[in-house]
Amino acid sequence: MKMFVVFVILLHVSQHALAVVVEVNEGERSVQLPCLHSGFIPEEPTVMWTRSDLHPKSVHVRQEGRDDLTGQNQHYSGRTSMRSDALDTSDFSLTLRKPTKTDSGNYTCSISDGRGKWRLRDVQLQVKEAEPFEVRHHFCSDCWWLRQTMYLLDLERRALPHVASGQSNLRVTNKNIRI
Repeated sequence: MKMFVVFVILLHVSQHALAVVVEVNEGERSVQLPCLHSGFIPEEPTVMWTRSDLHPKSVHVRQEGRDDLTGQNQHYSGRTSMRSDALDTSDFSLTLRKPTKTDSGNYTCSISDGRGKWRLRDVQLQVKEAEPFEVRHHFCSDCWWLRQTMYLLDLERRALPHVASGQSNLRVTNKNIRI
């Protein structure tokens, strides 16, 4: 009996050792949930990303070298992707575009051959609310430096994605002011 309890505890600990925590600010362009695999890949595999607290649980499915999003939870519609060469590179990482607070949760990357299913990685995604202003004070011997970073927000107080130079008249502004 003691040996069984030790095995169950080790199994529980080893599954949690696979968990990764990913943090991202709400409003970022995208976030990647990592799932790199170095083990055996079965014939005709199906790679699945799921969230057990949702119904349906499916976040993204890739089989036969293409995405199969027929059973995908509608919350993720049009926002998920995997590398087109995922089966060749064993990189089953999921890209989630426009992350929101409701995307926070525990995700599971698994692979199946239709007969068995293997859990490859657990990822805990934490989507943080973007702060509208960040003010830092830097002290030097004869002055105070004030650095202020401003974020553009939408009506729901979500940070707008950073805009690359030349793409728009909108910019994220950083200023140093000597007082």
